[in-house]
Amino acid sequence: MHAQLSDKKIVCKEFIEALQKCHATGWNRFIGTCNSQKDELDHCLRAERLVRTNKNREQAK
Repeated sequence: MHAQLSDKKIVCKEFIEALQKCHATGWNRFIGTCNSQKDELDHCLRAERLVRTNKNREQAK
């Protein structure tokens, strides 16, 4: 589970909205229909984290 997504940049907003929309449609989240949206969101958040980590690493030098 991710931390609060409301404070994330707009970069992943479309993925967050797609996952929320999928979860709002009945049993989809329980039967695995939303897995592709979750995977896309995970990749977006990971990429954002890596950019932030690299930036912090460079500033620490």
